[in-house]
Amino acid sequence: LDALHGLDPHEGEREAAVASVERSVALLRELSDPWERSEVLLPLSATELELSTRSALGEEVLRLKRETGDIISVSDSLNNLGWDQYEAGEHEAALASFEQALEHRLGDPENREAIAFGRYAVAKAQQALGHHAEAAEQLELAVAWTEEEGAPDGWYHDEAEADFWQ
Repeated sequence: LDALHGLDPHEGEREAAVASVERSVALLRELSDPWERSEVLLPLSATELELSTRSALGEEVLRLKRETGDIISVSDSLNNLGWDQYEAGEHEAALASFEQALEHRLGDPENREAIAFGRYAVAKAQQALGHHAEAAEQLELAVAWTEEEGAPDGWYHDEAEADFWQ
């Protein structure tokens, strides 16, 4: 809860944001179930809070989701944490989070769209670390999925064709 003190919403939205956080904090004090607590924190971890605050909340959501054993939520939480780390320039940590999220997603082979997005996230972190061949390989697998589905995704294709994957 200490991480919520870093709230810095856009001008004009401060009062509403503070009221929302205060309601969430009050609710968190009443809840003991890890899943319920994670569901209260999850929306806060995806807001326009300061990056370090958002990351701290994301780590707490991940801890609570792991405690519940909800594998899909763990994967989603790892993905969210990875993007916060990526945005903060912590590419090694982001890659580790993305790889863990992808590992969970590969455990559900029917959810190929989530797997493709997981591969994309891993590729972005690999690219940022200069691992261009590995990044291209992951991205090619994501592109292949879209083509197999008969719905090529311009987003993955655009990334695959960009010069920085070379």
